[in-house]
Amino acid sequence: MNPMLLCLSLVSILNFAAGQLSPEEYRQQQLRDFNFQNIAPNDPSRGFQGGRFTGLIPGDGRNPAQMIDSRVEVIASSKRLEMALLKGGIVSCRSAGTPAPTSLTWVRVHPDGATEDIPLRTQSPRSNVRVEPVSQSEIRLDFARIREEDSGRYRCMGFLPQMEFKDEIEIITFQEINFGLTKATQYGRIYTDAKIYCDVDSIPVADVSWEFNGATVNNENLGDKFDIAQDGILVKNLTLEDEGEYLCRAVVLSRNKNERFPIHFIVTIPPTWLREPFLTEGVRGQDITMPCEAGGKPAPDYLWFKGTMGITPNDRYQVLAGGDLRIRGLTAADGGLYRCVARNMAGELSKSAELIVLEPPRIIELQNRTVDIGEDALLVCEATGNPTPTIKWRKINEYKFYNTGSPNPDDIEVYMMEGRDNALALRVRSAQRVHLSNYTCFAENKAGIDEKNAKIEVRFQPYFGPQAIRVFYTWMITENRGAPVNLTCFPEAFPSSASTRSTPTPSTSPWHRPSRTTCST
Repeated sequence: MNPMLLCLSLVSILNFAAGQLSPEEYRQQQLRDFNFQNIAPNDPSRGFQGGRFTGLIPGDGRNPAQMIDSRVEVIASSKRLEMALLKGGIVSCRSAGTPAPTSLTWVRVHPDGATEDIPLRTQSPRSNVRVEPVSQSEIRLDFARIREEDSGRYRCMGFLPQMEFKDEIEIITFQEINFGLTKATQYGRIYTDAKIYCDVDSIPVADVSWEFNGATVNNENLGDKFDIAQDGILVKNLTLEDEGEYLCRAVVLSRNKNERFPIHFIVTIPPTWLREPFLTEGVRGQDITMPCEAGGKPAPDYLWFKGTMGITPNDRYQVLAGGDLRIRGLTAADGGLYRCVARNMAGELSKSAELIVLEPPRIIELQNRTVDIGEDALLVCEATGNPTPTIKWRKINEYKFYNTGSPNPDDIEVYMMEGRDNALALRVRSAQRVHLSNYTCFAENKAGIDEKNAKIEVRFQPYFGPQAIRVFYTWMITENRGAPVNLTCFPEAFPSSASTRSTPTPSTSPWHRPSRTTCST
């Protein structure tokens, strides 16, 4: 035994023998003697084993010798404890023995050996690492959310008078295998190189391997088709045969971890035209459909523009499932240049086409004409419409049309009015009685036809036509009296003249009988 310890023990024994110390006082004195002797607890001769101290209190005639066993112990499955990142964690430290160390605390031990106090939870509630006392004999090290920088050595310490007890643990952080933002469905464009991404995150770093449609992709079957990287697998010169199920596998052998992430890979095809937009014509007020249809994988979406403005579907504008544009109740404002865009994730294509709104013809000017015989008569027919209507004339009850593109009779002239491409003139040269008639104007375009009549009236003096005088017959009833007979006179004139046998008019003369009955005008 250490000489100093022996001396102190003898003093205590003598005091106890002299009756100056009670048994309990004697025991406490012995503990103090032991604490004093073990100021340097790391000395193996002092009985320290880690955070534990053992020793013997000598006995006397009245009290047996007594062992003391004081310790501080970190409660953990291993002195190297793994904790998952971004998770919570807790480590408990307890004191025990006779007597049990008190004033438990935790400190962090830096690589250079320096220590750093860890605050109490009540003092720093938002600290990521804090100390939480449970009782006089237990204290916990609380990790709110494990971070990579929290890895390292932590020391639990307890005290007795002039004695220090300690036990340590090393925190090793790790990241559970996860696949982060890896998408379960991924795409690549046909005939290009595409990478199928697998975002593996783990600590320690995982080994990544791949399977395609159940077969392992390795160095033996990579060839020139695949190229494996840490963040994915590159598939070169995509074809439809490269579409299918890929499996990303992450392995951390040191932790016996093996995780898999299935990825469905789709080979896309850019749009190609099935029906391109083309020049479309529609009649004002009617509904029309402008074509636009494309194939592709996946099936394209469609956008329509008028000029530079996008078309928002509404009651009048509707984009059909196949891509066509339906417009209801055409107005003149709907005419113009339209553009259809077919797009999918592999690309897009567009084509422009014009919409022409047709206006049915409408004759807006046509008037009757009255001329004297021998004068020229002019009829003008003006019509609107889109496109500009074709105008032609025809004399009523005749089948021949008068227009600028066909030969006309010598007494008929047809021409466009100067400066008015929608007005066609019909001139009758030196109008005669035969020209007195109704004339029909026809205006026609793609949207329809309109027609109206106008009359040329030719003024001429009365005359007796071929049917004006007739021979009338009667018979004699007696020798001196014959049967009654009506005589009718048919003169022609414009304005018309009328004549009767008994009531002359200003335009007619009464009947008179020279050598034979005649009618004069």
